[in-house]
Amino acid sequence: MKRVGWLARVGLSLVLAGSLSGASCTSALISHEQGVVLTEQVKKMPYLAMIEGLQPASGYRMKELGEQIAGSSGVSACATSGNCLEHMKFIRQASSNNQQVYIAGFSMGENEARTLAEQCNREKIGVERLFLIDGPNTGKIPENVRKAVDIVGTEPYVFRRGKRYGENNLENPRTEIKHYEVSAGHLDVPAASRSIIESEISSSRGR
Repeated sequence: MKRVGWLARVGLSLVLAGSLSGASCTSALISHEQGVVLTEQVKKMPYLAMIEGLQPASGYRMKELGEQIAGSSGVSACATSGNCLEHMKFIRQASSNNQQVYIAGFSMGENEARTLAEQCNREKIGVERLFLIDGPNTGKIPENVRKAVDIVGTEPYVFRRGKRYGENNLENPRTEIKHYEVSAGHLDVPAASRSIIESEISSSRGR
């Protein structure tokens, strides 16, 4: 756990340095212009908050995945590098408009995704799906999560976690857990997860 904590701190420093200096990675911030668009979108569609992995390695992977899923699944999607609470404004708006909330975190962003779900729990906002994508370690899944979707790649990498999410990770025994494996190396897992995420969103919306 100490190793993961150290890596997370290093990752946050790289995220902020990279995203604020114009490096080729998703920003840690949501621009005013994008925020205006999201505010309009969540009046009539669910919100999908996406968190990138360690930067600059993660690049735009979750951002690009979110754009694809938004186009195919009819959701409002936005990605950040770290800085998960940047999404709360739009999550609150979606919830107040009776729209579903989805959260996805890749690699180190998996920890941020759980943190964001916990903040939603504090504000009594339900999370329809929590997508946990090939992260380095497991952790507690807040009680407000209806279903946790655990996705891992089959190719080995240095930070591979040694176990899958299970009942011991649930704060609410009624939370469902679904496990998936995709045939991909770590950095290709987000793209390989697209059909899984689309299917889960579709089933949660009764489509």
